[in-house]
Amino acid sequence: MKKEQKINSIDLAKNIFANNSVVILLNYKGLNAKGMSLLRKRIKSKNSNIRILKNTLVRKAIEGTDMSAINLDLKDQVAISYSNDPVSLSNVLMKFVDENKSVEIKIGFMDGKVLELSTIKSLSSLGSIEDVRAKFVGLLKAPGSQLARVLSAYETKLNENASAN
Repeated sequence: MKKEQKINSIDLAKNIFANNSVVILLNYKGLNAKGMSLLRKRIKSKNSNIRILKNTLVRKAIEGTDMSAINLDLKDQVAISYSNDPVSLSNVLMKFVDENKSVEIKIGFMDGKVLELSTIKSLSSLGSIEDVRAKFVGLLKAPGSQLARVLSAYETKLNENASAN
């Protein structure tokens, strides 16, 4: 790899860590090309991305930052997945890891904090932002629709009483 390519890779790694709300490292050792292609498609479908960069260049990119805590996890074949939607990315990754035992989530980084596997699992169980919005709208609509049903029943009862008289 030429020096210019190395500098570009270091800059890319810095941009990934600086411009995304969540970064999750995966060990993909043992995953074939077809599996990696499937993982990329699933991640991209959730407006997320994944990159494979040399570990030594990633170490240089995070050197002297608060992300240097993940330095120890930059071993073997590591892919860097990243997104601005932590829930959907962790959801896709957890499903993929469950289906492919050759892939493991090593560690994550979100908003200046290291994410352990248990935290990533918790994030994945939250559901996507669309799911949360739909539930919220449902909660907002529920009292209104209940009130409408009660008023409608009351109106029906009044009409029945009026016609009986």
